[in-house]
Amino acid sequence: MVSTHMQRREVEIGASPLARMTRRLNVTEAGRRFYESAREILHAT
Repeated sequence: MVSTHMQRREVEIGASPLARMTRRLNVTEAGRRFYESAREILHAT
């Protein structure tokens, strides 16, 4: 289920927000920008 949601986010932002490795996930630059934008929107409301 999480994988499905992540694939949707990738399509929405046009980039992968996470770099997937066998045992780790790392936030990419695109993922960090997406997070910061979402955070700003949440704090504005």
